[in-house]
This record gives sequence, structure tokens and C-alpha cells, in this order.
Amino acid sequence: MFRTAVALSGAVLALLLSGPVVQRRPTGSDAGESMRVTVEPLFLAAKYDSILSILPGFIARAEADRDSVLLGRAIAQRGRVSLSTGRQEEADGKEVAARGRV
Repeated sequence: MFRTAVALSGAVLALLLSGPVVQRRPTGSDAGESMRVTVEPLFLAAKYDSILSILPGFIARAEADRDSVLLGRAIAQRGRVSLSTGRQEEADGKEVAARGRV
């Protein structure tokens, strides 16, 4: 019994050590959460320029991954900043439609 347990433990250990380490890419929900965690403190601190500088990265990633949820969240955050800074035409999405993203 003891030898079987030791052999089984050794086999499991060998499998764990021999397999390649695969890092998974965050899913859309993880990316959305990452964006929220990044953007929300900046928004509360009124660092709108910082938010506008990082959103294109999230938008590019969403487009590359064909992640419509992340894309929508990033565009909504951009609109939220535009409303807060008084840029109503950007918040309405006219600049987004003009660039062909809608």
C-alpha cells in the first residue's frame, strides 16, 4: 500500500514537472475587470487625460480579440470622460461613427 502511494505520488509529481507551463490570456471578463480597476480610481481622482491615454490600448485589444463587450465598455468610459469634461459631441459618439467604429 505504501509503495503504491509513493509510486502514485512520484507519477503525479513527474507529470506536474514535465508539462509545459501555459499561461492563459485573460478572458474578456478579466480584461473588463482590469479596465474597471484601472480606470475607476483615475476617474475618481479626475485624471481624465490619463484615462484617455490608456483607453486606446483597451480598444485596440478589444478589436484584436473581437471582444465586443470590452470594446463597448472602453467606448462607454471614453464617453463618460467626455461628458465629465463637457465635450458633448464626443460623448454622443459622432467622432466614433466618423472613424467607422460603430
